[in-house]
Amino acid sequence: MVSPSRPSNRPAQKRLRAPCLSEALESRKLLSAVPAPLTSVDVGTPTGGSASYNSSNQTYTIVGAGFDIFGGADAFHYVYEPLTGNGSVTVQVLSDMPNGSMPNGRHDLAGLCIRDSLATDAANLWIAARDDASVFVDSRATNGGSGVDEFDDALGSFPEYLKITRTGDTVVGSYSTDGGNTYTALFTTSLGFSSNTVLVGMAVSSQTAPTTDAIGTFSNFSVVSATPATVTLSAPNSSSNLTTPYQFSVTYSSPNEVNASTIGNNNWLVQLPNGTTEAATLLTTGLTNATNVTATYSVPAPTANGTYSVIAGTSPVTDLPGSVIGSGGTLGTFNVTPSDTITGLVRTPTLTPIAGALVTAGSISAITTASGAYSLSGLADGSYIVSETPPSGQQVLPHTSQSVTVSGNETLGNINFVNTAANTSGSGNNLTGVFAKPFAGAANAGAAFRSSVEVENTGTTTIKQTVNVTELLTTDGTASTAIGVLNTVPVKLNLKHGQSKTVPLSFTYPSSTTTGSYKVVAVVDSTNVVPESNKLDNVFASSAIQITGQGGTGVHFIVATLKSAPKLTSKAVKTYKFKVTYTVTGSKTNQLRIGNNNWVVLFPDGSVEATLLSSKPASKSTLIATYKIPAPTANGTYTIETSHDRAADLFGDQVAVGTIGTFTVALPKA
Repeated sequence: MVSPSRPSNRPAQKRLRAPCLSEALESRKLLSAVPAPLTSVDVGTPTGGSASYNSSNQTYTIVGAGFDIFGGADAFHYVYEPLTGNGSVTVQVLSDMPNGSMPNGRHDLAGLCIRDSLATDAANLWIAARDDASVFVDSRATNGGSGVDEFDDALGSFPEYLKITRTGDTVVGSYSTDGGNTYTALFTTSLGFSSNTVLVGMAVSSQTAPTTDAIGTFSNFSVVSATPATVTLSAPNSSSNLTTPYQFSVTYSSPNEVNASTIGNNNWLVQLPNGTTEAATLLTTGLTNATNVTATYSVPAPTANGTYSVIAGTSPVTDLPGSVIGSGGTLGTFNVTPSDTITGLVRTPTLTPIAGALVTAGSISAITTASGAYSLSGLADGSYIVSETPPSGQQVLPHTSQSVTVSGNETLGNINFVNTAANTSGSGNNLTGVFAKPFAGAANAGAAFRSSVEVENTGTTTIKQTVNVTELLTTDGTASTAIGVLNTVPVKLNLKHGQSKTVPLSFTYPSSTTTGSYKVVAVVDSTNVVPESNKLDNVFASSAIQITGQGGTGVHFIVATLKSAPKLTSKAVKTYKFKVTYTVTGSKTNQLRIGNNNWVVLFPDGSVEATLLSSKPASKSTLIATYKIPAPTANGTYTIETSHDRAADLFGDQVAVGTIGTFTVALPKA
């Protein structure tokens, strides 16, 4: 069927557009019979238009007159809503018919219109069906321009499926002949929109009988915004002790509303620094469909410092039409920052606090407070040498730098230092002393030993006094913790500046000494005979000594060595294994101390605790334990270090702190 030609109507339309535009705009009559956000309005000269909505069958009935959307001024009834940004509008035109009798050749029009504003000469495109079911497209390129025929006489049948798509200023009018499954573009044009927000909706005109109402019926009217749906992550970096599950929030935004039923436990995974993943659990309940929905998830408390990635899981969140929100992949990251802490005190031998001392571990340092306390916070897992630089006028005892390993976001206390608080070199009276003869590293309770202390005059005057040199057995290197006096020797001094005297000492470790680690301390001038201005003893400690209590098996040690840690070159490995040999002197390995927290493996991007697989005695004095870690994913050198639960012998003596060895990972490139 070929419809009558529309151009024959245009001259009459041009003669009827004489009323001024301001009067036409004032003639609009807003109605409220349609659901929000739709608005019903007369545009141009016609009055008395109306619209209603039947919620039972979801149809719209629109009554309108007017001479079409064409030429220099439009006249029609419009049911519209705003569209911001890109998007599309679709509808089914069920029919258009006259309200009452009509003359021959009359063509009532019902369809879709997108326009810049409600002004009668606004830029627009409109695609509509005549009462004979033929479809046409008209457009006005710019505000104030003239509407023209763009496409005429596409054959169709009711219901007509019409669609307008907007991408920027580009607008496409389309129709479907297969029930809305696919759409064929009839005309594409560029319109001069004045803003990002335009009006889209259903329009009815009686065209050839402009003062007589026409009736259009519509169903399945839908406006879909093509503004991209977004998903954003709120995952605060953490520096806490991480003893509770970690929480993060995700906000989903879609102009087509978020389908809350798709938000669940399988939306996201968290990738750990070592490459393994954990499923995130949804904490939020009672979520409802909305354009913006925020959900809160949790994962188990992180156990390692480093960068954690939130990546797409197996069940993406969608909007109500079913489109996935977000592009998958990595949503974002959060960092578990170093939170290990080392604390301690700096004091004189008599436990007087020393303020202003500098204590350092790695790149972290702190100045001691008035109470002599310091705290080194923000340390990453690993091994450190903790050292002290004293304030001016004081001396640090030899061997006061200490090695310590921190792991798992912990606070490690009791790293204490002792300063002599001696006068600076050049003062009148000043005595110092050092152990001239090193100690054996181990002894039995009740055993006799010899040592010597070199006493030096570092002052500017001659010292002629008899002083006492006392050796003490202590637990931490301070005189106040002495558990026994080993020996006291009176020494007559006649020392000029820079001169020294070696004082031999012999002693016996107390037979009551229990098994453990100790320090031997020498106190020079323990009764303060020499009138030094600070009146403090000069204390110098030996290296630590291991003492075996009476009734034990004698001097004993436990030593850990790396038996095997093969180079990894294959991606097929599911877990990496290494073996450690424990060798004990004078005792046996305590198998209860062989476990999951013996060793930590440091790798290029973080660290991971090794898990015990098995342990088996190889002889009376040796035991071999096998450990595993997740399959390494990054090439480089991996270092095996002691962790916070060190292996020990039956006497409780632990393996030495530090690195046991390394292995390399050289995986082939993908």
